[in-house]
Amino acid sequence: MKSFKDIVKKIEPLAESGYTTWGSGQRSAHSNYGVHRIENQDELGRINAFLNAFTQREFLDPKGAMAQIRHKFNTMTLDFDWTNTSGFDGGSVEIPLNRFGGTFGKAVDTPHDEFQTTDGISEFNNGVGLALRVSVDQPEGGLYTMDAKVVPVTEGTVNEETEEVIEEGLDTDGRELHLYANNHSDLHRQRIKPIQKNLRNKMASGKYDHDKAHKAWHYAAKDASDRYHKEHGSRFGKDTVHAVAGKMRDDFHRDAKDGDHDELLHKKYKGHKVT
Repeated sequence: MKSFKDIVKKIEPLAESGYTTWGSGQRSAHSNYGVHRIENQDELGRINAFLNAFTQREFLDPKGAMAQIRHKFNTMTLDFDWTNTSGFDGGSVEIPLNRFGGTFGKAVDTPHDEFQTTDGISEFNNGVGLALRVSVDQPEGGLYTMDAKVVPVTEGTVNEETEEVIEEGLDTDGRELHLYANNHSDLHRQRIKPIQKNLRNKMASGKYDHDKAHKAWHYAAKDASDRYHKEHGSRFGKDTVHAVAGKMRDDFHRDAKDGDHDELLHKKYKGHKVT
């Protein structure tokens, strides 16, 4: 009679090879390289296979389809800039991708008065970034057809419509905290999104006060500072938190004018625009 240890020894080679006991090759924790490693041709092929399958059908709203693609990419740690005001220039668009929100900081050879930003992909892909290329067409039937594929970034590719403005007016600590707050998913869900919803509806009801809004964003900036301290050990000063709160407030107000937060409006305020 075989002991449990003998059975485990016999099963382990099968599990490590990614094969099941019935003999067919399956993806497993041992064999899955990780689809987030998009610079790998096999993983890139899997992503493009998904895009090809997803775009086989017709769409009533291509912007909604883009939101679904972005959500799927987010589960792979990938992202691209796309908002409610984004559109398809001439029926097609090529949007640069980033991984883990990109990187911000210094390399060993970065000048002391400069910062280095990357997309989190190109530095692992021989300096070549990747972009999501989408083309849209509307035949006579009325529904839209789409074609989407991840391709190498062509020279000069830039999404000028949603390109983020550098954190002007902030010092080094302020830029670091602002970038951290903007890229922290839990903070965005638990703190920033509720603030955006509250203030956007106040705008629609005529009760918004730009000066008082700073207090709400101060809570978000302070929360970001506390999380940063817990994760990295260093703490930001009160002046830095105050400055970042002001920047977050101004960014929100600018984006609200562009219609970026209109989806947060209550039903009775739908259609309201910030002037």
